[in-house]
Amino acid sequence: MEHPKDSFSVHSCFRDGSRPAWIEVEVHACFQIPGLQILGLPAPEIREAKERILAAFPASGFEFPRKKVTINLAPSSIPKWGTAHDLPIALRILTLVEPLPAGPPLLARGELGLDGSVKSTGSPALLIELLLLDPTLSGFRVILAEEDHRELMQLLDWRKENGLPLPQNTVFFRISHLSQIREALIGGGTPGVGAKAARSRSDLFLPDPALAPGPRLERILTLASIGRHHTLLLGPKGIGKSESLAWFKTLAGAPDPRDSWTRIVHQESRNEPPDPGLPARRVHSQVKPQHLLGSFGPKGYRAGELALAHGGLLFADEFMEWSRDAKESLREPLEARSFRLTRVQGSVDVPCDLQLVATGNLCPCGGLPVELSRLIPGGRGNCRCPHGVARAYLSRLSGPILDRIDLPVLLRLETNIPGRLDAGNRIREAVIRGRTFALQHFGTLSSGLKPQDLEQELHHPAIHPLFESSSPSLRFRHKTVRVAKSIQALEQTPRLEPHQVLEALALRELDAHLETG
Repeated sequence: MEHPKDSFSVHSCFRDGSRPAWIEVEVHACFQIPGLQILGLPAPEIREAKERILAAFPASGFEFPRKKVTINLAPSSIPKWGTAHDLPIALRILTLVEPLPAGPPLLARGELGLDGSVKSTGSPALLIELLLLDPTLSGFRVILAEEDHRELMQLLDWRKENGLPLPQNTVFFRISHLSQIREALIGGGTPGVGAKAARSRSDLFLPDPALAPGPRLERILTLASIGRHHTLLLGPKGIGKSESLAWFKTLAGAPDPRDSWTRIVHQESRNEPPDPGLPARRVHSQVKPQHLLGSFGPKGYRAGELALAHGGLLFADEFMEWSRDAKESLREPLEARSFRLTRVQGSVDVPCDLQLVATGNLCPCGGLPVELSRLIPGGRGNCRCPHGVARAYLSRLSGPILDRIDLPVLLRLETNIPGRLDAGNRIREAVIRGRTFALQHFGTLSSGLKPQDLEQELHHPAIHPLFESSSPSLRFRHKTVRVAKSIQALEQTPRLEPHQVLEALALRELDAHLETG
């Protein structure tokens, strides 16, 4: 798309699917019965803009043209929606009776009140995405409501702090009333820096330092955090599964700014405030597949929990109680760390590079089944369910889903030990040391290793015999080696050792139980 040449051209934008789309506001006036008609497949809220504009003009001291005015929102073949087009339509009509100061093309967003006030419509990240879409599209005069201008300045400053590209030669103006438009354009705007950067609004609870994890859970937390492994924690009720989620949050590293920006754009599709901090989304057991994957509607793509957890953590409470469809919808996202959502309205590729941390009970009553007590040293079966119910309960975990979880772990009783106040710092230091080793020696964290790299480890004479006693799937072998590589990073050995692979195999004891019954 070429840069518009008309100094008085007025533009708007909206979300078309998951991408920002330009709208050029065209106007035509003729000597017929006065009125206003809006073309270009407008949604009902855009058609209603006619009444808001007709009321806002005299309230702002302007006279509406005594002509028949036709507005076209080009391209006319794409449905338009949202109230953000009120302001650009009003500005385009205003150029017929009140010439605006000459300069670069105008890009405006804002809803008009009947009294001429300009109201917030949100989506400042969408606007920035649009300005960055093509370098030739820079140089606009952007007019926004006060609140949207303030939020946009915060996002631009955050991008500058984190070294992300900024729109070039673009000036931003803020108005609170339509009558201020001439003074605003004459007085000059804001170049787009200097505001207080957006900060994290995450309010996930933090772990109680007086209730530290026991040695085995500490080992699991450390390994899972070093490699960003998908983890499933199963155990009887009251064993500390929920408390462990807070430890995962504190051990997670800072998100990549590019991932944070992608997530901010998705947050806008849900009308959530921008939060560039580490995401830690908690999902309830009644979640549906569309809540995880997102959906298409009249207003384009609406992000799901997977997109909103991009670059961070997705906490799946009571994972065993999830519906089968919800669990199976995680197959592609957990494996590829992205997925394609295809619906009648279109398709979109959604990144979801996240770490899944799921928890669940071993049976419906929340007790410890007798058949599993042998796997938990010191555990006593206290399950009240009839015979076979616990087995059927665990069978809700399909093989493909279990294969995509690196660490399916059975937690032991009394894993939380009061008084170990130094555990938090010790675990954090171990995680940082392990991640540093992995990035220096592997080039990535363990969860990011390519299949060909894992196959090289499997062909080593000391490692290959460890998998000969059974016939595990290729994915099972790769998951095991990934966990073993995290153990190698923690212990900082020059190469993968057999005892590290054996420990990784032992952590997947749940697989062996489900296979043997």
